[in-house]
Amino acid sequence: METPQKLRARTRPRKTHAVTGLNIHNTNALKEKLVKEMLELNKQRQEMEISDDGDMDFSMAQTYKEMINSRRSMLSQLNNSVN
Repeated sequence: METPQKLRARTRPRKTHAVTGLNIHNTNALKEKLVKEMLELNKQRQEMEISDDGDMDFSMAQTYKEMINSRRSMLSQLNNSVN
């Protein structure tokens, strides 16, 4: 015999992060994504600095640093909220 629809347990949809589409309840996946992004951004910044012919774009290097720092800040906030 099947449980009537109105007596079934209702599950609420899990909240997701608007930008990443990750489940905010699974912070490990989000932390992993942030670390990977920081590593990739740092690699791109280093490649830009090495490949430049002495005319380094300081504003672009600063942009990379700011993007890395913003992810580092989010990671820190996640670590603090979980503990």
